[in-house]
Amino acid sequence: MFDKNKRKKSILVLAVTTFWLTYIGIVSSEYYYNITSNIEKVIENRKKYIDFVLEFSANMIIKDNIDYLSERLRQARDFRMVDFYILQKNGNVVTFYNAQNNPEDLNHDYSPKNYNLFVENESMSFKTIRIYDYILTVGIITGKPALFRAALKEQKYLILNDFVVVTLSLTLILYLFLKDILSLSKLVGSKNRQELASLKSISREGEALLSATSSYEKEQVRLKNKNQFLTATLTPAIVHELNAGGVIPSTFESTMVRVDLNGYTQLYLEKKEEYVSNILNRYFVAARELIERYGGLIYQYVGDEVVFHFKGPRKMTEAAAVAAVRSLFELADEIEKTLPKEAGHYFKLKASFASGTIRFVKLDSGFGLSGLPLIESARLLGQVDDKSRNCLAIYDSSRDYVSNLCKPTNPKERHLKGFDEKALVCLVHEFMLCESFLEKEKAEYCTYFRSDVDLMGLMKYLEKLVVDQRDELFFRVYGDLKNLKTTVICKELEFAFTRFLERTYRESHERAVNPKVLSAAVSMTYHLIPNGSRSEKLTEILKLYLQFSDPRVQANAVSVLGESASNVRFLHKFIHSPDNRLSADALVVAGKQVVDKELVTRVQTLLRSPDKVYQASGRYVALKLVEHYKQNDSVYYNTNPHLKKLEELLGRVA
Repeated sequence: MFDKNKRKKSILVLAVTTFWLTYIGIVSSEYYYNITSNIEKVIENRKKYIDFVLEFSANMIIKDNIDYLSERLRQARDFRMVDFYILQKNGNVVTFYNAQNNPEDLNHDYSPKNYNLFVENESMSFKTIRIYDYILTVGIITGKPALFRAALKEQKYLILNDFVVVTLSLTLILYLFLKDILSLSKLVGSKNRQELASLKSISREGEALLSATSSYEKEQVRLKNKNQFLTATLTPAIVHELNAGGVIPSTFESTMVRVDLNGYTQLYLEKKEEYVSNILNRYFVAARELIERYGGLIYQYVGDEVVFHFKGPRKMTEAAAVAAVRSLFELADEIEKTLPKEAGHYFKLKASFASGTIRFVKLDSGFGLSGLPLIESARLLGQVDDKSRNCLAIYDSSRDYVSNLCKPTNPKERHLKGFDEKALVCLVHEFMLCESFLEKEKAEYCTYFRSDVDLMGLMKYLEKLVVDQRDELFFRVYGDLKNLKTTVICKELEFAFTRFLERTYRESHERAVNPKVLSAAVSMTYHLIPNGSRSEKLTEILKLYLQFSDPRVQANAVSVLGESASNVRFLHKFIHSPDNRLSADALVVAGKQVVDKELVTRVQTLLRSPDKVYQASGRYVALKLVEHYKQNDSVYYNTNPHLKKLEELLGRVA
């Protein structure tokens, strides 16, 4: 794991370091060889220096000029004429020098028979003279390593200057030839790879690398766009099953829903194609948003008909199907109100649903769903005869699962085409309103009211709950909204939510509000208001929540504001917060902008903390960013060294 994630060094650093180490080795070897190969000659020359030193020392002893002698001996050592000396008088040390700065290593009785003679061994050579009461011993080091070190020390400034000049020259030369690669690697490891087109090269090799990288980047963008296009051509139901990665074919329980526009054929024949297309496009965009808010998966668009389903047993999915159909009927009514008076047609829908086992299969080209609910829902849809109003057809057996949300008519026996036995079929024209459940404080039913109008009503309801400080009921409603994610909303909903958030903020300054309520209110922004629909006023109100002392409120505000495509540098200061959650959320926001050394250092600090909670926050940040770039920007993931460091840290703490 560690070898795989080991950080690679810059080619410039590697080249200079390799040359520098090689150069040092060669020069050092040359110095050592020159010194050791002429060792005998060097020693003989240095013995002459000893004789010279002893000669002038004898004259000074005779003249009893001992202080001057001490100074001259020191100078002789500085000039490397001798390596050590000791002057004794009657057994007492007068002056000395050796590398150990210890006179005891030199202060001993020298044999009279060795006076005026060189005494030698493998490591040293010395000569001793005696004049009156003085004994002077002068010597040199003769060991090869010692001679090498001494020579190196003597010429260190010359050698160092040589290394500096050569290294700088090499670095400059390499930079001139490798700057293409350096610039390319830096750009590839950043998020500004669109600047590749403006990058120029002075070398043929650099131009080849630049061309290859640019081509790869263009191909990656092309494949990404193509993948998005092909995915968009598949319906959400098929994409969902493919992403699930299960074995094909597979089966599951589901409620299959069909919604059809009444009088579509007549409308198409009587109106201009552009008119019909515009009105249908408006309907389909809004219908998809509503269906997905309730957790539905669209399987087919057949002309004006939308076929979608809810996965799961009927006791869980049929209520959601009724809620989705009700919202689609409300959408149809809204569209009808906008039709010009001279339109001459209604905009009414008919719908049906049936539950049972659905099979996901691979076709000769592509994939599809099959099963009895597909057939039954189509046959039920044919039982709707009244085209003057919106109508839903269901089996009477569904009554127990949906009667809290709608008012089915008395069942009637109907013969469904292709089925031998008659079926009891109910029609639904009337639905319960959200207000009727809120008045009874049945917050669990909020999950069945997710249109823009319903959500606007919930904002007013939550606003009242905050004012009345009914926290328990507030969190029951919030618990449902946490499972919602909108992509298209009206301006009125954004305004209603902004007003709710502003009122909650003001309320917290008038009296104490549970910090958990404040943090939940902020986090609802993520679920209810798409990033592109957030007004400047909403953004400014969210910034006010950064001023709260509670770190949970701040952390949620940081996360929501961090989604903005604009500059979020002002959130950067929170990465050093002492609160681990606030710091972690700020690090994730900052990391999605750029992963740099400062961010990695902060993550390391969290991981090295003795507190396991802080360690968990560090792992959360590293994992979140690694997975983010692995899925969304593979080039940045593979080339940014700081991101690789985060992945390495994950491996170490795994």
